[in-house]
Amino acid sequence: MVTNQLLASDALTLDHLFDTLTETFTSEMLSEDFNSFSANLTNVPKLLDSGHESSLPLGDAAPNPVVDTESDLLESLSDIVTDSLWADFDQPILGSLENNINASLGDLYDDPIEYGTPFFDAFYWGQQQSAASCAVVAQICVYQSLTGQYISEYDANNYAQMQGWFDPLTGTPLGYVGHILDALGVPTYEMFNASLGDLQSALSNGDKPIVGLDGQEIWAPVYDWSGNPLEQVDAGHAVWVTGIDYEWNGSIGIIINDSGHPNGMASVVDYYDFMNAWQDYGYFLSVADNPFT
Repeated sequence: MVTNQLLASDALTLDHLFDTLTETFTSEMLSEDFNSFSANLTNVPKLLDSGHESSLPLGDAAPNPVVDTESDLLESLSDIVTDSLWADFDQPILGSLENNINASLGDLYDDPIEYGTPFFDAFYWGQQQSAASCAVVAQICVYQSLTGQYISEYDANNYAQMQGWFDPLTGTPLGYVGHILDALGVPTYEMFNASLGDLQSALSNGDKPIVGLDGQEIWAPVYDWSGNPLEQVDAGHAVWVTGIDYEWNGSIGIIINDSGHPNGMASVVDYYDFMNAWQDYGYFLSVADNPFT
């Protein structure tokens, strides 16, 4: 089951935006491009049938790092924040769980968002039902946002596991992120050592970027006495980056659809927390090409 949760202020904003988008993106505007794109999907593996064996070849051997974890990190987040040394000494939690995940879009975006379409993409967020399926869910959510076609997490997990791209215990190796989208006819490209500029470029083109990062460091970051984010034990995770916002006060918010948190729809992560977490997985980036741009 996919659940969509929003803060009250977000829901009001998104409802208004949805009405606007409905009026703007008429069927006449999209029908020609969408029909052309849909025609290319007739020969791709049918993920809706979990027993279907694809004839697609396996990809190249995957590197060792994985982009997920089966640990029960979410259950211990409140204890980590409460019991940490920094909290005991009233150290400011600049990118705390509350600020990073529960931030209200309505409160934050009183100016235009420079990169991406996070309000629109929020409609395609889904919370993962399996502990290690974040990269799988990120890909099928991106796919639905581009095509309007829904694929269940269960079927996508089964298909990816049959192809050797996903392990239900350890997740998706970095080298296989993007393979589900490729198999569905949505071309992707991957890179390590990506930058904020690469994210901005992808979002400017209307493409859909997925990154590998340390989930712990965006869910419950901790800091030194100068306010710099500290390294924590790696908790591999994949999120869909939907926007970047430059605020008037100089701060930068990275907007993500995070399937690993119940409030992960269009959640906002502080730039320094995001970069600290992204660094742990080599600044890995997978970009899905938007066929309409």
